[in-house]
Parts: sequence; C-alpha cells; structure tokens
Amino acid sequence: DLYPFFICHNSDFGITGTYGPNGLQKFWITEGFFLSLPENHSKESLPLKPFEKGFVWHRHELRHYGEYKGGDVRIMSENSRGTLFVRNSRTMSFFEDIHLLTYETLDNALDQERGYLGGNSYWTFAIQLHNGDLLCSYEGCGLMRIDGSTGEMIRDISYTPGLALWGCNFRKVIAPDEIKEILRENGAIVSES
Repeated sequence: DLYPFFICHNSDFGITGTYGPNGLQKFWITEGFFLSLPENHSKESLPLKPFEKGFVWHRHELRHYGEYKGGDVRIMSENSRGTLFVRNSRTMSFFEDIHLLTYETLDNALDQERGYLGGNSYWTFAIQLHNGDLLCSYEGCGLMRIDGSTGEMIRDISYTPGLALWGCNFRKVIAPDEIKEILRENGAIVSES
C-alpha cells in the first residue's frame, strides 16, 4: 500500500530482475523516493526516510498497485535548480526545493494544470530553461516551449528528430528519391557511388 506514494522518474519501468525457468521476468527494481510519511502509515512501515533515494522491488508496473490520490506522479527532470514533476503525463509543476514539498503541495500545484493544453498533451520529457520556461518533448517526437508560470504554449518547435543520422553514409542506398532527400535534410550522406 506504499507503492502509490513512491515517486520515480517518468518512463522508468524498472531494471529487469531475474527470469524464471519459463523465460519470463520475475520482477523489476525501480529507483525513487517518498516525499514524506503518507497518512495512516507508521515510521516503521516506511522503508526509507523522506527524500532518501532507494529501490523498490515489484512484480508489476508500479501503476498496477494503485495510484496516489492525485494520479500517477513522476519526475520529469531534475538539475541543480530544482525538480520538474508530471502527473499522468499531462500536467507539470516545477519546484526549486523538493525538501519543502509535501504530497498536498504537490497535488495543489499539479491541479493548476500547467502544460495540460486541454488534455491534448502527453509529455515524455521536459527541462526548465534559464528564464523559467519549459522545453518539453511530447508524444515522443514533438518539441514545444511552455510558459513555466502559466503553463500556456509559447510555440511549437519544428524539428525532425534525425540527429542519429548526422554524418552517416548511405552510399548506394536503394530508396525512393523522397526518402533520400529526407536523409540528406537530416545530415546523412547519400551518394550513388
């Protein structure tokens, strides 16, 4: 019953554990922490001190065990300036000092629906920029700048996620001309000889 209070990184499904004789994975291990002692729990029941990073062992994805009353809360990114949280991959909130954070203040901040965009967002990663705005990746391949204080979209950033192709040689590739042009636009070397 403590799983819903455990906060880990977004998209962290855990390190694979051992496999059984049938070849199926037996468990996962995920790193995270608790913000504080959840209501109705004794100090003895909490395996870690608040904000102390540790690992939990689980047989299913953590959401299987239930979600914290505010929904699935994960860390999007953290750096020396603070920590960005996301709830249900839809709303975000940034905190400079998470040691002042409780589940209640986190819920209240996420209830402001920063980055919600009418329910049409699905954030996979975000970082806070130097001026407080958020640079967010959505649905795995989109990029958007969000006002960090209001949660409103500033602009959609057009890009092609092709940096992995930069400098790669596609000499004598057999592909339609349209594909060859996309490869070139993303920095690939496409030649006929």
